[in-house]
Amino acid sequence: MKKLALCIGINNFPGTDSDLNGCVNDAQDWQKVLSGRGFDTKILLDNQATYSAVVDSLIRMFDITDSGDSIIVTNSTHGTQIPDTDGDEPDGFDEAICVISDNQQKIDIITDDQLWKIFKIKKPGVKLIWMADSCHSGTVTRAFGEVYSGRRRFLPWAILQYIILDIPIKEKQERSFVGEEWPCLLLAGCQDNQYCYDDYFENRPNGAFTKASIDTLKKLPEQATYRDWFTAIKKILPSNRHPQTPNLVGNYLDIQIFS
Repeated sequence: MKKLALCIGINNFPGTDSDLNGCVNDAQDWQKVLSGRGFDTKILLDNQATYSAVVDSLIRMFDITDSGDSIIVTNSTHGTQIPDTDGDEPDGFDEAICVISDNQQKIDIITDDQLWKIFKIKKPGVKLIWMADSCHSGTVTRAFGEVYSGRRRFLPWAILQYIILDIPIKEKQERSFVGEEWPCLLLAGCQDNQYCYDDYFENRPNGAFTKASIDTLKKLPEQATYRDWFTAIKKILPSNRHPQTPNLVGNYLDIQIFS
């Protein structure tokens, strides 16, 4: 049985003043946790996490896995929304995760529609878990906590379009996640109308959701399920300092974690 993981963490966003602090630590922390649980783990940090590197890594994992195998993706980066051009989003916006352009000079994006098409490559019976301390769900984005004077690090399209204006938005796909059966389990750091937060924990930056997820995982019994894990995380978040309510959506709710 194959157990593969991809850990993405971007602190440095070229062309903006919207750099973050905890995303690289998030990815490195997840790599350590998942390697310790038997996953063959690849990590993409900062300018390594280009559009092509992320997409190609996802496609390769889906190509080489079969029923009974497991894939974990952890994503710690900015998120954004872009105008919906095919009418499949009720709010008029497609959601996207921010990555680095292939020339490593600018920000690029991967939309929810693009992720959906990639996820459909997955063979039946392959378990896919997406850990989102920023995500394709638009408002699941990074923001600064009080230590950063409360500045939220959401990248709105009104700003982002000027950064990537000469990079064509990739071809729209036939559907987004809205109203569809998800081919994965999503553990996200907040609800659609909230933000995820970067902060310092014992003088070390992390995402609040990543920190809560890893801390609670260490204390769970061996047979704990994803539903059990989610319940434990919700005892930490939301908090007064980090007003984000985690979300759990999709399949595999009652199977053993990382099985």
